[in-house]
Amino acid sequence: MIEDEQDLASAIKKGLEMEGFAVDIALDGEEGCHLAEIHAYDIIILDLNLPDRNGLDVLQHIRHLSKQIRVLILTALSDTSSRVKGLNLGADDYLGKPFDFEELKARIRALLRRDLLRESPLLTYGPIELNPITMTATCAGQQLTLTRKEFALLQYFYLILIELSRPKNWLNMCGISMRTLFPIPSGYILRLCVVR
Repeated sequence: MIEDEQDLASAIKKGLEMEGFAVDIALDGEEGCHLAEIHAYDIIILDLNLPDRNGLDVLQHIRHLSKQIRVLILTALSDTSSRVKGLNLGADDYLGKPFDFEELKARIRALLRRDLLRESPLLTYGPIELNPITMTATCAGQQLTLTRKEFALLQYFYLILIELSRPKNWLNMCGISMRTLFPIPSGYILRLCVVR
């Protein structure tokens, strides 16, 4: 999320994390562009009124990086010409402030569903399969019973797996009980041992 109002950004982050989403916050356009360059985000929520850079310039930078990242503009600039300009420059959706959080969540879910018919939503690594849309997981074909937090944590580990370069032990994180072995590309083994 690229939003310069820190209180609003924190509130949205907290609400989305309660729904099982992982959220990073950039408080200005430069930081937002940098994060978009180094992470593979599914959705970026973008404010247009940023202190250091025009949000539409940030949108064009994101579109230059990837056509696949979904961008939802969330801004006080909600007149028709601003909405048309943002959508024509590559935004996937546009929501004006003030907004209802339930509507924001619904729009995010709708954006995530768009490509379901064209591509498999499954994230697969070894025997682990994660479906971020249904928030379900299997290990060697066995359905795992996970809470939203457990699924979000497992998805997070999947997404950072490539970035890991040495083994790490994860203990007592989020109060979740799980034991899994993940082989990582460097040949090391990450032992995930999170205790409830």
